Amino acid sequence: MKWGAHSQFAGFEPASGVIVTGNQDLAILKDFYRQVRAMTQRYAPQATFVFHDAGLFDGQTWNDLFMDTQKVALDHHYEQIRGHQWMGGTQEFCDMFSNEVN
Repeated sequence: MKWGAHSQFAGFEPASGVIVTGNQDLAILKDFYRQVRAMTQRYAPQATFVFHDAGLFDGQTWNDLFMDTQKVALDHHYEQIRGHQWMGGTQEFCDMFSNEVN
């Protein structure tokens, strides 16, 4: 991590937009996240490790990922370009996002 020690290096997210299709994929992804977080802690201890929820926006899915949650953030973002037809305006987008989160 060439820039990891820089004071402005605030966080690191190794993958965004990953979609999990089964338990085996989830186990692989969790192992990957654990390995990358350990690297982040070693090379950039000031940085927050950010991980994408892989389309599984359920806290129970991720509660066993790390033993501690210091400098960890969960990224949930609505993938409007993957399998969704979004041609509407701002209100439609906000409604679709709210429906997915709830």
